[in-house]
Order: sequence, then C-alpha cells, then structure tokens
Amino acid sequence: MKLDIKNLTVCYKTGPHLLMALDRVRLTLEPGRITALVGESGSGKTTLGKALMGLLPDNAAMDGQILLGDADISRLKEEEMNSLRWSRTAMVFQNGPSHFNPVLCLADQVAEPLIHCRGLAPDPARDLALDLMGEMGLTPDQARRFPHELSGGQIQRALLAMALILDPEILILDEPTAALDAMTKQFISEVIQNLSLRQKSILLITHDLDLARNLADDAAVLYLGRIMEYLPARDLFHPKHPYTLGLARSFPGMEAVRDLGGIRGGRLLPDGSHPSPGGLPP
Repeated sequence: MKLDIKNLTVCYKTGPHLLMALDRVRLTLEPGRITALVGESGSGKTTLGKALMGLLPDNAAMDGQILLGDADISRLKEEEMNSLRWSRTAMVFQNGPSHFNPVLCLADQVAEPLIHCRGLAPDPARDLALDLMGEMGLTPDQARRFPHELSGGQIQRALLAMALILDPEILILDEPTAALDAMTKQFISEVIQNLSLRQKSILLITHDLDLARNLADDAAVLYLGRIMEYLPARDLFHPKHPYTLGLARSFPGMEAVRDLGGIRGGRLLPDGSHPSPGGLPP
C-alpha cells in the first residue's frame, strides 16, 4: 500500500505563539521500499511519524493531506484512526520502555492488538504473541517478563513484535537501532530488510547516516520542518545540497570533517535547482 504525504504542515500552539514543526512536507512511501528520514534533533522527524499515525498532541494544528491508497486519513476521527492503527499502519517509537505498561508482562502487551482489533481471546492471542516474539529473538521466559527486567535491545525486539502483530502495510520506525549493541542492531536491520521484501512501505527515521545509506532505498533530508533534499540513500555522503553535505560531514567517521558552519537552508528540487533564496516557495 502506498502512502502519499502532500503539503503536510504541523504547528504547535505554545501560549500566544505558533511553532512550525513541519512546513509543506511532500513525501511518498512505496511498497517494497525503505525511505530514510534524516536530520538533526528537532528537525521534525518524530512529528512527521506521529502525524502519520494520528497521534499528535492536542496543541498541534495540521494542514495538508495524508493519503493511504486513495483515502485521505489526515482528518479522520479518533475512532476511525483506531481502526487503521496496528492493522494498516504501525509505529515503533523511540525511548522504548516508556511505551510499555510497567506492571504487565511484555507478551500480554504485544497480544493487545490481537484482542482489541481482531477480537481474539487472551490465551490464543498470547500464544501468537509468543510465536512472533520468538521470531524476534526473545525466549518465552523473556517474553513473560516485565519491561524493567529486560535490556534495551530486548525491549526494542518486543516493540517491533508489537508493531508487526497485525501484519500492517505501513511501518514507521523511529530510531529503531539507537543505543543498541552491534549484534542487535544487525538483527533489527535484517528484520527491516526482510519486511521490505514483503512489500511493506517503510519510513525509517534515524540519525544514523550509515544505517540509512546501507539499509534504505531513498533518503529525505529534513531541516527545520522542510525537506531540503530527496536522493538515493546510497548518495547520502555525496549529496548536492549544502545542508546534507554539512550533515554528512558532522557524522562520526575515520575521515569525517566535522563542520556545520555556513549551511544554507534552501530546498533542492529533484532537478537540482533551488526554488528561491532562503528556501521560500516560488
């Protein structure tokens, strides 16, 4: 299933002021392709993910369209969005432990979408959850533990299992490999790659440019709520836009030149041109 984001703008109301988090973002997620969304902290990456899930806070105002296939889901009521979450669209959030109930075992929480969305009884739902968590590398003993009893990598595997429990078509992964050890990071990366082979449409939100370059098909570079450049992910370290170049130079590496000075904010269109000075629309 394709997901089209058209001129999406999100503002947060803070007292008498408005803070623009996303500014006319246009992006398409295609089945079988991984699109990486990269940028600095505060550039609007997580806001975009939450907007796609209909999970923006009450002080957010949104304009534009989010098309799931031919259906505009940007203005659905909460009850209507609930029918899409988990079953059609799912998100793996960053800061994993905070998204689990600390007094329920992980297997019961992973099983919840099966109970509430599919009407399964608790016991068969838990059995299916245990099977999927096993595919994510968690033993039955680990799956029956409480969140505080597991490592960050194990929590991330459980979050991924919860997102996949209803086999959704659209997956939004917010920093899925952050702060993980090398083996867990490799495992999660392989799971994501296999999901793309199953024709899932995947948005990979990450600070890790190496992960984006090696795992994604395309990359969108976000700065102050606007997409500065859209390019093949393999070209992230050889971009055309000066902001993307500065972002790549700031990324730790043996030959990195860490320099973010003098970055201009004008957008780069697919033909390599800038629409106007300062990034303002034509």
